Amino acid sequence: MTEQGSFGVIESLLKKHSADVNVAGPKDEALISRAELFLGVRFPPSYREFLRRWGTIGFGPEEIYGLTGEKFETGAAPNGIWFTAQERARFGLPRGLVVVVNVDGDQYYCIDTTHKGPDGESPVVIWDVPSRTIIGTKSRSFGEFLASRLHEAAELIEAD
Repeated sequence: MTEQGSFGVIESLLKKHSADVNVAGPKDEALISRAELFLGVRFPPSYREFLRRWGTIGFGPEEIYGLTGEKFETGAAPNGIWFTAQERARFGLPRGLVVVVNVDGDQYYCIDTTHKGPDGESPVVIWDVPSRTIIGTKSRSFGEFLASRLHEAAELIEAD
């Protein structure tokens, strides 16, 4: 499935379960560019599209970090820009990683902006906090990762 196809599926899923969805709201290109400058990275196209459409997504038990507003120096999750900067200072999170999910405090799912495919996409990797290393790859791109995580959350919601 293409990245754009993934976003169409995600949009339908969020509409179907709208009572279980919380988003920060769409973010404009200027703010996205400021966030990239603040972190010193270039976001892959699918993450930029996610920020443009929703900013962040809370969906049932799932929380996908992104942009919540203009303040990057202060904040709280799901402000992924602030959280990434905090984890760089606190745990030495590598500069090219952008946290998109705090799994359990011991692992983060991060976009690895240091690796880009021919389509400009970057993989989502698993960063282990105790060992301070990347221990695996979760997905080839953020778009695929997002679709998969939200499908899993929808299954949990529907099972209740």
